[in-house]
Order: sequence, then structure tokens, then C-alpha cells
Amino acid sequence: ANLWSSADLYQLSFCYFQDQQWEKSIEGFKKLANVEDSLGQNSMYLLGTAYLKVNDKNGAKNAFMLCASKSINLAQKEISLFNYGKLLVELKEYSLAVTVLDKFIENYPKSIYFSESKSLWITALAFTNNFKQALEAYQLIETPSLELLKIYPSILYEIGRASCRER
Repeated sequence: ANLWSSADLYQLSFCYFQDQQWEKSIEGFKKLANVEDSLGQNSMYLLGTAYLKVNDKNGAKNAFMLCASKSINLAQKEISLFNYGKLLVELKEYSLAVTVLDKFIENYPKSIYFSESKSLWITALAFTNNFKQALEAYQLIETPSLELLKIYPSILYEIGRASCRER
């Protein structure tokens, strides 16, 4: 039998989280994944954050995905969608990353994560062989990130190769 109410479990897990006992907080928050109210949504956000602290990118990705799709807290929803997209790029799930970051860019044009999301999106485009789209987006960026500067030559190279094949 479950002796703990959701609220009790949340508070216990939150205390572990505050205390930086990541593994213990993860254990508790995981059990709240199916809770539909703001308690469950908050849990997914904190779960994602705790997973990042222990460098479990896959766990973090899934928690942020849940939070991004369910949360009614707008700031949390925004940051979760961004983190979800960013983790997809880091985990090399590029085609899903393109879709998620595209959604982020469309929904949060004023976000503080906007320019980073744009860079990540271009990276994901390049890795899914959408070189033309990647180049067009790249050219609109005023100050490209270091990551983008690194992949820019390969975007140009692939576009050059494509135009040679078309001749």
C-alpha cells in the first residue's frame, strides 16, 4: 500500500532536491510522473533538473518533454521545451530536435533562450542534411555561436557538393 500522499512525497523529494541529494530526489519525483496537477508538473521540472545534475541526459530529456507538454506554468513550459530540444541535439536525435526547436522558435520569439535555440536548430538541420535551410537560417544570425562557426564550413561544403552534382 502507498502510505505517502502525493503532497508528502513531493515535499520529501523537494527537501532532498534542496539538499542536493539528487539520486534520492529523483527516486521520489519519478513516482509523481503520472500526477496530473501542478504538483506532477513541478515534479517533472525538478526531476529534469535533478537528472541534469547527475548527467543523465536521457532521463532529463523525458522529464522535460513531459513538463513541456503538460505544464500550465508558462515559464516552466518555456524552459522545459528549450531543455528538451537542447538535449535532443546533445543526444544526436536530430530530426526530432528540428521539430521541437522549430516549435520553440515559433512560440517564444522573445525568449532569453531564443538565440541559443536558433543555433541548436541550425545544428540539427545540418545533421539531418537540410543544408540549404541551415545556410539560410545561418545567414540571418548576427553573431553566430562557437558551435555554429564550427559546423558552418561543413554546411558550405555540402551545399557546394550538391551544386556540383546538379551540373
